[in-house]
Amino acid sequence: MGCNTHPSDNEAVPGACRAHSTVSPASNISQSVHESANLLDTVSNLAIKYDLRSTQPLIKACSSLAKDSELRIAVFGRFKAGKTSFLNHFLDMDLLPVGVIPVTSVLTEIGYGPEAQASVHFLDGHAEPIELETIRSFIAESENPGNAKRAASVKIDLPCLESFRGIRFVDTPGLESVLSHNTETTLAWVPNVDLALVAVAVDPPLSQRDIELIGNLYQYTPHVALLLTKVDTLNAAELAEVKAFITERLGSSLREAPQILPYSVRPGFEQLRDNLSQTVVLKTLATLSESRAQIVNRKIDKVLGECEGYLLVALSAASRSDAERELLCKSVLGDWDWIAEAKMQLKLISRHASEGSREIIARHLERYQPEMEQELIGELSGRFPGWARSLGCVIASFREWLNESLAARLQRVSVSNQEQIRAPIEKVRSQLVHCLEDFRNRLSDSANRVLGVPLPRTDVEIWCLAPKRPDIQVGRVFDHEWQLLGPLVPMFLVKRWIRRHLVQKKVPYEVYKNLSRLTSQWEESVRASIFALEKTAERQLDDMVETVTSLLSRTTPELPPLQADLNRIRAMRSLDEGSPPDPFSGATAPAP
Repeated sequence: MGCNTHPSDNEAVPGACRAHSTVSPASNISQSVHESANLLDTVSNLAIKYDLRSTQPLIKACSSLAKDSELRIAVFGRFKAGKTSFLNHFLDMDLLPVGVIPVTSVLTEIGYGPEAQASVHFLDGHAEPIELETIRSFIAESENPGNAKRAASVKIDLPCLESFRGIRFVDTPGLESVLSHNTETTLAWVPNVDLALVAVAVDPPLSQRDIELIGNLYQYTPHVALLLTKVDTLNAAELAEVKAFITERLGSSLREAPQILPYSVRPGFEQLRDNLSQTVVLKTLATLSESRAQIVNRKIDKVLGECEGYLLVALSAASRSDAERELLCKSVLGDWDWIAEAKMQLKLISRHASEGSREIIARHLERYQPEMEQELIGELSGRFPGWARSLGCVIASFREWLNESLAARLQRVSVSNQEQIRAPIEKVRSQLVHCLEDFRNRLSDSANRVLGVPLPRTDVEIWCLAPKRPDIQVGRVFDHEWQLLGPLVPMFLVKRWIRRHLVQKKVPYEVYKNLSRLTSQWEESVRASIFALEKTAERQLDDMVETVTSLLSRTTPELPPLQADLNRIRAMRSLDEGSPPDPFSGATAPAP
C-alpha cells in the first residue's frame, strides 16, 4: 500500500496515515442503486399504508444508505479483540487510541477528505469541529468515561486516504466489556452496517456471542467477514487448527458462513494486510454501486419479510365476516385488562427502579465521605496559617478554596462512579425489553392459534439517552452574618476556635451537604432516564396493539388489494439482487 505523503504533511497532521494502495476512484452510482431506491419507496409506502410502525427505523437506515455516496466498513468484536490496532495498522497511522483496558467508547469514522479535519457529532444532533490532537478526549474511555460528553460519533477526514475514496472505516466500541454503554452503542448501530469485519482473536478463537453477532449482521448486509487477529502467536499448524474449528462452528450455526481473514499487526505479516486490501477493499471499490444496492436490498428484504407476515394476518382477517373479525380481535388481543396489566407491569418496573435509585446512588457516593474529609482537612491545615490575618480573610479564602477543592473532588467522584450509578437504568431497560418481548410473543402465539398465521417477531429494542452528569457546584459556605462580623472580631482571640470549627464542623458538614446534593442531582437525572424508558416501552406496546388492531380490521372488500400487495412483496423478495463479486467471499490468505 503506497501513496506518497510529504513529511511536512505528516508533521502537520499528528497520527496521519503514511502509506496506502493506489486504486481507482469510486465509480458513479449505477442504475442498480436507483432501482434499490425505487424498491425502498415501495416498501416505505406499504409500511405507511398498513401502519407497520416497527419497520420505520430500518427503512430510515435503508434510505440513508441509498442516498449516501460512500460505504462503511465497520469493525466489530469483543473488547481487546484488536479492532483499533487493526485499523491503525491497516491504514498505517497512529491516530486511534489503544490500551490494555477497554479504550474505544464512541463510534469513530475515518475516510477521505480534501483537508485533514475532525468533528464530533453529539447525541442531541449537533456537531462541532475539533482538532485532530483532541479526538482522544472523546474516543478514549479513560478521558470520556461512560461517554459523559454525550458524543454519538467522531468523524475524521484525511487527504492521504484518497486511494480509499468511497469507503469509510468505522471503529466500534468493544462488546462484552464491563462497560455496558459500549455494548449498547455498538448494537444500536448494527442496522446501519454496510460491510462488516468481525474481529476475533485466536485465543479464545470464537464465542457463542461472536456467532450471534455474525448472524445478526447478516440480517442487514450480505458482506460479513471474520477478521482473525493476533495470528502471530500461532504457528502454521495451530493456525490451520483454529481456522478449521471456526469454520466448523460457523458452518453448523449459520446459514451464511463468513470468509476468515487472518491478520497480525506484527512485522513479517505484511502479506496479510496486502491480501485484505486486495480481496476486500479493492473489490469493494471496484463494485461500489452494485455492493451498495446489494446491501440496501438485504436490509429491504428484512423489512419485506416483516411486511409479508403482517399482511398474511390481515389477509386472514379480511376473509372473515364482520362478526368473525370482532371475535378474532378479542381472541388475539384478549380483553383490554390484559393490555392494561402489561402497561402496569411496565410502570411497576419503572417505579420500583426509581424509588430505589437514591439508595444505590448514595451507597456509591457516601463511601467517599471519610476520605474526602481527611484530604480536605489535611489541605486546610497547610493553608490556614496564611489566611489568619483577619476573620474576613479567613472567610473569603476558606470559601474560595473549599469551592475549588471540594468541587474538583466531587467531579472526580461523579465521573468515576457514573457507570455504577447508571446501572439501574440498564437493568430497567433489560426488564422492559423482556416484558415487551413477552407481550409480542403472546400476540404472535394468539394470532397463530386463532388465524394459523403468526405475527412477525420483530426484534424489540429500547434505547434511551443516558442520564446527564450533574454540574458540580458547592453551595454557600458561610452565612451572611459571618461576613458582617469579620472587621469587628480580633483575630488573635478567635484564631484557634475558628480553626477548630472549620476542621471539626465546617469541612465535614460541607462534604456531607454537597455529597447529598450530588446524590439528589444524580437521582433526578437517573429517574428522568428511567421515566423516558418507560414511556418509550409503553409507546412500543401501543404500537404493537394498534398495528394488530389495524390488521385485524381489514374487511372483505380489501381482499384484492391485500392479495395484490402480498404478491408484490413476494415478487420483490424473489428478485435477483445481482451478483457482483462479493468482496468478502473467495478471499484467500497466504500462510503467515
